[in-house]
Amino acid sequence: MKDNRRSFLKKSTSLAAAVTLAGLSACTDSNKNNPESDDAQTAAKEAAWPIPDNPDTPKLCIGVSQDADVNEMRQAKQMGVDYVLM
Repeated sequence: MKDNRRSFLKKSTSLAAAVTLAGLSACTDSNKNNPESDDAQTAAKEAAWPIPDNPDTPKLCIGVSQDADVNEMRQAKQMGVDYVLM
């Protein structure tokens, strides 16, 4: 085979796919030997949803200009932001 761009791309993509598959197979077996992983999963399932809002909950903020008009404020609100930094 000639050493050209096409063969280089074929070799590099096959190598990348092999490395990716090897990495994924290594990650799937990581919890089989850990007995605490089942406890963590059940604790996560028992968590209350939605998370109750309290004074210690971090607030999502976005920066807007000093002379923001109504449309800019509506855009921020539409994104789900209740607090703005001016």
